Amino acid sequence: MGKHDEELLGRIRKILETADHDRLAGRWALALGNYRMAEVHLPRMALVHHNIALCHLALSNLEEALRESEIAIGLDPAFWRSHLVRIKALRRLGRADDAVAAMRELPESDEPLIAQERLSLQLHELGDAAAAHATATRALASKARLPAETAAEIELGALVALLYDRGGQTAKSLSEAFFAYSRKHLYAGRPAEAPPRASPARARKRVGIISPQLFASPVYFFGIGALRLLAMSADLVFFHRGTRQDWATAGFRALSADWRNVAGLEPIALESELRRHALDALIDMGGWMDRIALQALAGKPARRMYKWVGGQSVSTGLASFDGFIGDLHQSPPELQPLYTEPLASMPRGYATYTPPDYMPAAQAADAGFVVGVISNPVKVSAGFLEAVAERMEVWRELGLQPQLRFIDKRYRHAELQARISAALRTGEEPPARFVVPDKHRDYLSEVGRLSLVVDTFPYSGGLTTMEALTLGVPCLTRAGKLFSERHTWAHCRYAGMESAAFDFDADVWTTGWTARTRIPAPGVARASLVPAGSPRTDHASLARSLLELVES
Repeated sequence: MGKHDEELLGRIRKILETADHDRLAGRWALALGNYRMAEVHLPRMALVHHNIALCHLALSNLEEALRESEIAIGLDPAFWRSHLVRIKALRRLGRADDAVAAMRELPESDEPLIAQERLSLQLHELGDAAAAHATATRALASKARLPAETAAEIELGALVALLYDRGGQTAKSLSEAFFAYSRKHLYAGRPAEAPPRASPARARKRVGIISPQLFASPVYFFGIGALRLLAMSADLVFFHRGTRQDWATAGFRALSADWRNVAGLEPIALESELRRHALDALIDMGGWMDRIALQALAGKPARRMYKWVGGQSVSTGLASFDGFIGDLHQSPPELQPLYTEPLASMPRGYATYTPPDYMPAAQAADAGFVVGVISNPVKVSAGFLEAVAERMEVWRELGLQPQLRFIDKRYRHAELQARISAALRTGEEPPARFVVPDKHRDYLSEVGRLSLVVDTFPYSGGLTTMEALTLGVPCLTRAGKLFSERHTWAHCRYAGMESAAFDFDADVWTTGWTARTRIPAPGVARASLVPAGSPRTDHASLARSLLELVES
């Protein structure tokens, strides 16, 4: 090797060292530039292409991340880290089916990062909470050394899976498990120190809204009505923790006095950013969907802090919050022991519903007795399926001949369909029909054709229930104690319905009940079950209640 070659290798080595240093420090754009320089000299090195893909993924250049990861895999098919980058890029591109197929190509492994991604796919795509919990349990019990962040994510995944499919846990024991998780992973050994009160000279309160779901999500449909009115009395500062943007994002931005994209910030930097804005109050609309944000909020970066819609399934376990926003039916005062936050009960309900512009009108049900399951598939627990199978048999004995439909685009996965069909243990072929509309508009039209919705448990439907009620479709539910177990119960109560009309276990549904007594005949137009004046549409009252909180 000549002197020139040695000098070239030295320069390349220096470029790679600099790139690695920038990547580890999260300086993704700088790292990308240096890896690109190295690629000129090392075009066939899989690791270089992998790191380029990793940088593109961090910068949300998803097509480039996918292309570079596939180049790396072509050069070294055994390099599993490139497979993971490919899977993540496919998921963020909306190609969930391809991501699931790519994960199947990876062997079962104790490797923590593989287990973490498999767990996420099982929860959020394949809708199998029991399998996700088993994956997490194996990973945590393995001899593989878990990085702290990976261990925290897997532990949280195991807890979230139990919210969906309980596995013998009680509401009390599961809440305590979340409390313990918060103490272990969210506090980082520092006390919560609220900033001082803002200057009294400020004419309007400055209120922060932080969430990874500032798009067409429950955060929008349950929050935008009150926020529009709150913005008339306070300056709203939005901290967007996600990267997805759509028409609903534009709706949030239209209300903002300030908008901050903070998706890439880690806890310490995020806490500093929040403190910098001298907020009078901060409303968290991310909850357990955003562990990093909860770590930042553990330090109490605003004088007053409240947990509201968005990842609001169970207590955060944090003492830094001044209130967990609920209401009399969603979180009755006798359930305060399940929360570390004081319950802040909104007198007219904790959320209001704003339908999209494309919401269809209530319509007649399809012919026959058509029963629908419309929640996120991960909420379809083993216990729920067993109860549905029993109820379907009772309805058959009453001569109702029920038709069962599962409606959500995620029901397209063959293994999910097989799991549900096996659990329904019926001689019918097929035991249920799976309807997989791709667009929200089409999903709503399918829901509007149902005679009845059977709500999932222990994790109840939320937005899906409000959509069904708005379309005139009644819902049956079995309420539990956790916040996530009471959505449909509260929605029906605030819609003005008597409990016998929506209680899954009420005798009226099993004794002497006929289709004529509860379900309109096919072809008969229905009216919305959320009447004018319902608390679930009273945005002004909720906005006043929120303003009272932030001004306290």
